[in-house]
Amino acid sequence: MGNSKAVERKIPLNEKAAQWLGSQDLSRPVLSNMAASELPFQRWFHFKEAFAPEFVAKVIEGLPYDPQHIVDPFAGSGTTAITSRLLGKRSTSIEVSPLMADLVRAKITAVSAAKFREAVNIVLRRLRPTERDQLLPKLMPPTFTEPGVKGRYIFPMEVFALARAILRRSKKLDEPEARLIKIALASCLVGNSNVRVNGKGRRYRSNWQSKEPTANGLMWAFEKACNRICEDLLDFALLPHGQQSVLQGDSRAMLGRIDWADTVICSPPYPNSFDYTDVYNVELWMLGYLQSPEDNHALRADTVRSHVQYRWPSADGLLKDLGSSTLQETLSDLVDRKDQLWDRNIPDMVAHYFNDMRKVFDSATRFLEPRGQVIFAVGNSRYANVTIDVPKILAEIVQPLGFERCREEAVRSMRTSAQHGGQNELAETAVSFILKGGGS
Repeated sequence: MGNSKAVERKIPLNEKAAQWLGSQDLSRPVLSNMAASELPFQRWFHFKEAFAPEFVAKVIEGLPYDPQHIVDPFAGSGTTAITSRLLGKRSTSIEVSPLMADLVRAKITAVSAAKFREAVNIVLRRLRPTERDQLLPKLMPPTFTEPGVKGRYIFPMEVFALARAILRRSKKLDEPEARLIKIALASCLVGNSNVRVNGKGRRYRSNWQSKEPTANGLMWAFEKACNRICEDLLDFALLPHGQQSVLQGDSRAMLGRIDWADTVICSPPYPNSFDYTDVYNVELWMLGYLQSPEDNHALRADTVRSHVQYRWPSADGLLKDLGSSTLQETLSDLVDRKDQLWDRNIPDMVAHYFNDMRKVFDSATRFLEPRGQVIFAVGNSRYANVTIDVPKILAEIVQPLGFERCREEAVRSMRTSAQHGGQNELAETAVSFILKGGGS
């Protein structure tokens, strides 16, 4: 997909954008966000599933045309949006998680560093948690603070109350500054809790009872997070302000709001059974994005069907509509090994996942410019030694819609789960499709 010199030649960059992209090695194949975790903007909140900004830059540089409007249906931490902004490109990001949608908005909204620093001072000035801050909201799970359930709780009371006090005081601020405060707080919640979080949800830390976090530790982490944000706002104060928008909601529905675009770049959830509403469940509840179990249930239902934590309806009848022989063979193999699967609903989940991906491509035919491209960063999965070949299945299900696979590049190998030996055997791939005709 080109190299750093090609990017500098084809894409006019302001000084700060050139510096930002210049800190990344654009000549190497990359998809994971590991190398970008300390970049400005990217360091505001750790998003394990993010792909690297250099990937977006390389994709844009490698296109046979100059993209004018880039759509990301699965915005995540906003890598496509912030890279598009730095490159002076218009973008529309769609994100189902209200937390992540706010994170993307925070990254693309111009805020004065001085005004943000003043907002932080307002929040911290004479900050004293009250009895109100110690109260568990009526419908919040009781495990969030002491006494918890059976002696287990996520936050000691002093940490819980301080976080709630910071959130309460931030509500008096203007929306852009309040949003940045929430992101700074979100970035240090799990690190100052009794739990750790991975792709399968949260687990209590070993020996957590003997080394609980403190309010002082949360305050230190929060002030450090605010300082990082302030530094980046100051360093990148002269970036272009407009041409980025964010839509919060189910991408399968929200894509209908887009009138025109010429490029889609995204990394959708992989069919790996990760429930991303669980991964960020602590932040969603603590920051008020979820206020009831029903909210949690609704958010999970609106996500792409890449996990089994929500009981999806039977996928019977989908195979004929999807028209993929590879998918049919894969599902047949999974059904044959159902007794070896850790969840018997995995075959239905896989079928629903590709049906959701087809819906995304179907929507793109309506707004995408003729000869426009869709670039998906995707990863394979494996269950009971049956590999889900995502690029091949995608190519088969979108071909009837008018898409042709024009390029595929393996960019990383992912480690399989422990039951499959934990080896780097699953391909992570950037696959490009071109719309052969015009939209309807």
